[in-house]
Amino acid sequence: MIYELARDIETTLTRRKFPVPFEYGPERLQRQISESCVVFERDREAGDGIRAPIANKGNPRRRAIRDLGVRVTVFAKSGVPGARTNDHEAECEQIVDALIVALSEWLVECKTGLPLPDFAEARYMHPTEFEGMTAEAWPGVGYILAFRVPRSVDVRDYLSAARPTGSAVTVGGYVEILQTGATGDPEIVDIT
Repeated sequence: MIYELARDIETTLTRRKFPVPFEYGPERLQRQISESCVVFERDREAGDGIRAPIANKGNPRRRAIRDLGVRVTVFAKSGVPGARTNDHEAECEQIVDALIVALSEWLVECKTGLPLPDFAEARYMHPTEFEGMTAEAWPGVGYILAFRVPRSVDVRDYLSAARPTGSAVTVGGYVEILQTGATGDPEIVDIT
């Protein structure tokens, strides 16, 4: 669901002419940042919350609400030649504000009953949080938004590929084995 949220918000910001690429994390390699970008990921430190539904609204299948922990990191770099910290922050403010608006619209569209999520964290990153990066390597700023989005927990059947229902059959045959550097015919082994 967090991936879909990221894609929906990316679509909204693209439609509004924000030239910022979105990524879904956690990133497996250390980021080499050259331009602004937004990284969405599950907040593995804060985790999720589970609560009873506010109202069943006539849905007997609804059992709970899972509030999924989300962490969004905005890496913003101004395109102004010779940009200073205030220029990078001005670029970041535009992106963060647009994210908050798009998130609010997404929550309303999904009929969550929330105008905004409960933000657990909303702050600029400290320079020490840019792992292994120097101001020369990344002159921009970073901003973290951490929040939870509600997800309905309903009684439902499994939606992915099910386990095989048949039984394995006995397979017989031969395998040819040729050792590296060996010459001549390969050794044939019966695997029945």
